[in-house]
Amino acid sequence: MRTEDVEEPDDGRKTRASRREWFLLAVCMMLCAALLILVYYIAVSSIGPCPDGSYVPVANLRAHPTSEGYEIRVEGVSMVVPLSHYKVDVLKDGASWTGFPEELMDTTANLTYSRGPAGEWLNFTDSDHNYGLDYPDRFTLENLESGSEYELVLRWAESNERIADVTVSAP
Repeated sequence: MRTEDVEEPDDGRKTRASRREWFLLAVCMMLCAALLILVYYIAVSSIGPCPDGSYVPVANLRAHPTSEGYEIRVEGVSMVVPLSHYKVDVLKDGASWTGFPEELMDTTANLTYSRGPAGEWLNFTDSDHNYGLDYPDRFTLENLESGSEYELVLRWAESNERIADVTVSAP
């Protein structure tokens, strides 16, 4: 009797896998590997060279309301690079805060700005103190003017290119 022709006995005993089952398993594994390679290629190809030859990462920001305003978390970046390669810009109702965009780097890796036109605060915390932008770093926007819309824009310092942004509304 050939292995392919063996059927499951009625008494619940297991039989050996047929050649057809092994073939289907191998095809599924190859398709999964190809899919992973495709996803990796798409992620890497979204990083493009800047005019200076460096590469611009892709970042993902997500805003969460707090009792004082909003916490804007870095949910992920395509590659971790030093904070000195980033600038942050804050727009209130479409107009940039005076003095912005501002470089996202100092010796403490925790920056506090109080440059909002109505006394708003922007704070950045390098949560893991690695001097690179990545998860779980966060910005906080506080003391927001009621009825106004704020947009936090993360920029690539060398080209001022917009990397990520998030818009929130003050209650």
